[in-house]
This record gives sequence, structure tokens and C-alpha cells, in this order.
Amino acid sequence: MLPSVTGALAFHLILKKTIFKLTDVTAVVSMLQDVNMMLWSVIMVAMTTKGLMSAFIPLLLILWPAFCYTVLSLLGFKPTSIFYNLVSSFIPSLFIVYMVYTLLMFLIPIMGRSGLETSPDLLISGLSGLVIMVCLPFQIGFVYTHNRVSRVISTTSAVILLGLAAIIFTPAGFPYSSNCKDPSMQRCMLVHFDRRFHGVSGKVTYTDSSIWYKPMDFLGAQMMEQNAPWLLAKAKKATCDGVYCGRPYL
Repeated sequence: MLPSVTGALAFHLILKKTIFKLTDVTAVVSMLQDVNMMLWSVIMVAMTTKGLMSAFIPLLLILWPAFCYTVLSLLGFKPTSIFYNLVSSFIPSLFIVYMVYTLLMFLIPIMGRSGLETSPDLLISGLSGLVIMVCLPFQIGFVYTHNRVSRVISTTSAVILLGLAAIIFTPAGFPYSSNCKDPSMQRCMLVHFDRRFHGVSGKVTYTDSSIWYKPMDFLGAQMMEQNAPWLLAKAKKATCDGVYCGRPYL
């Protein structure tokens, strides 16, 4: 999430110093708030028109900020104040973070066992970026009302680079244990198949029996091929034969 936040802050900082350089800060913040509300209103109308019950989500993201904007303005708070932005963005941000957190807790264990079918990093990064895309527009006014945003961007960029360096150049980025006395187990599945293929008339056209090895880690069979090649010496890759490629349960 940190790279997404850093990129968004840097983008708005550039806008602040170029396009909105001579524009009043209050007008810019109010415009960004109105644009955000308008986008969610369009999404809510589209979802309601299609009969989607999930339309209550954009409704919540509209009602609470609209209520806060109105009440706080009547109480004398300006759109550029910290309290104004924090209160108006609290409920939408909390709700979205909770929803995405629930999805991550559900999907991470599943994606960790997806094997070579797909890259779990793509889904997790997409959901993490979704949090930033939804929550940040409610709080982006801080970029235009504070003068030390560049320091925040520098700090987060340094943290990102240090994290990447630790993952690339240290054992911290290796998913398995490097301790020979306590190695991490590679997740896989061995399945014994006794298959019968039937023709259109129902007669058996082909039969076979074999043990199938299905890796559930993204590295696949690489570790086994490197450390125990004799186990797969006579093995052959599965081919796509028949309905569901002959393996409907994998």
C-alpha cells in the first residue's frame, strides 16, 4: 500500500506546484471533495439502476461526508482544517479498510495454494491498491493544506527502497527456510487417479492409472527437480485429454 500512497501524494504535490499553484487552497480542496462525491454518486446511480444491492456501499460513502461537510461548515470549520478532513473521511475509510481486510483474510490462504494457475501477488496488490484508490480521495486535501508533504514522500520512498533492498538482497525475501535443520515444507498434493474415458455411446474408450503431483506453490516443481530429480525422472507432464482435460478435480 505504501507505494500507492507515495505515488498518489507525489502526483497531487505536482498538481499543487503546477496547475493549482495560483489557485486558492480552499477552492482546490472543495473542488476535489465535490468531484469525489460526484463520482460516487454516478456509481451509486448506475448500481441502483442495475438493481445491485451493493449500492448501499457508495451510498454510505456519500451520506457521511455530505452530512459532515454540511454540519461542519455551519459550525464554522473550513474545508482546509484537519478536523474537517478527519471527521468527514473517518467512516468511509474505516468501512473500506474493514471490507478489504475481510477479503484479504479470505483470499490470502486460498491464493497461497493456487500453485501455478495464477500469481497471487497480482490479486493482493490489486486489493491493496483498491484501498488507496477509495480512501485517499477523502483525505487528499492534506496535500494542499500542508507544506511538508515532500518530506513525507521522501520518508515513504526511503522506506520502500529499504524494503525492496531487504527483499532482494537478504534472506527476508526467500519464502522458504534456509535452515537445514528446520526447513519449510513445500505445499503439494499427490493424487492417485484411476481414469476411464467414455465415448458418445457410453463405452469405455481409454483407461489409465497414475499418481499425479500437483504443486501448490508458485515455484512449482522446481525445488523437487533440483533437490530430488530421481522422483520425477520417469514422470511426464499431464496432457489435455477429454472433458475438463481429463482432470475435473484439479
